[in-house]
Amino acid sequence: MAETQRLLPLVADSPTDTLRLTRRLPAAYAMQGRFDEARRTADRVRDGSNQIGNPFDTAVTPQFLFVAHRLTGDVDRAERELRESAAILESMGNKGFLSSTLVYLAEAVATGDRYDEAEELGNRARDLAAEDDILSQLGWRAIMAKVLAVRGSSEDAEHLAREAVEIADATGFLNDRAETWMRLGEVLRLAVRTDEAAEAFREALTLFERKGNRVRAEQTRHELADLSVS
Repeated sequence: MAETQRLLPLVADSPTDTLRLTRRLPAAYAMQGRFDEARRTADRVRDGSNQIGNPFDTAVTPQFLFVAHRLTGDVDRAERELRESAAILESMGNKGFLSSTLVYLAEAVATGDRYDEAEELGNRARDLAAEDDILSQLGWRAIMAKVLAVRGSSEDAEHLAREAVEIADATGFLNDRAETWMRLGEVLRLAVRTDEAAEAFREALTLFERKGNRVRAEQTRHELADLSVS
């Protein structure tokens, strides 16, 4: 966040560059629990995107805002914006960003236990994702792991969750790495493999703490506490 704020004055004369830097901030604020600032900045980003009128920037902005919306509990808003994004990207024929948008959208609908729809979106993301599209490749595996685990297909769910972890751990994306370890922990917990689930959650906690994602770190501590008394 400090680096983004340092750079913002240097691009003040460029609305597009200002937007592209500012859209990093809502997630950073939300991770620190500064939810009001996260929401206000997300509103400013969306307004700026609409004013610039660049269809591509309008389409990809919801991906940057998804983490903030999920942490602040604004999942309905995330879903609405991601659907609009997907429609724009489809009209542009942009399969690369469409695949990752569908991953985020699948995660949003799964939050509401709409697993059939999450599965459909996850399958579409898988079919569109390029081999070197890391976020899409780990993302569709993570969401499909959740769907399969909820349905009781523990072995297949674990296989996909571990693949997602392997892909994520080869990157420097701390938050994405942490989220894939959380997903593995969820899969193992549903399979009643408590000790292994706790190991996965502890790995996620370490990564969330390194990232400075205080909100998810605290949520992970609660998951670990719940496991210890179950």
